[in-house]
Amino acid sequence: MAKLLCDLKRCVASRLWNINTTDMKVEHIYAPLQLLQVSKEWQKVNNDYAQFL
Repeated sequence: MAKLLCDLKRCVASRLWNINTTDMKVEHIYAPLQLLQVSKEWQKVNNDYAQFL
């Protein structure tokens, strides 16, 4: 179970990283909004992960 969660977290992290690096080409005004979205999603993953522990 722990390995599955670790893989899930890695998968989400890689997906978020891809979103983030893709959007870096967008104008600077969108960057803070994108980072906020990424951190919200990451927080949700951490919360989900914590519930399994």
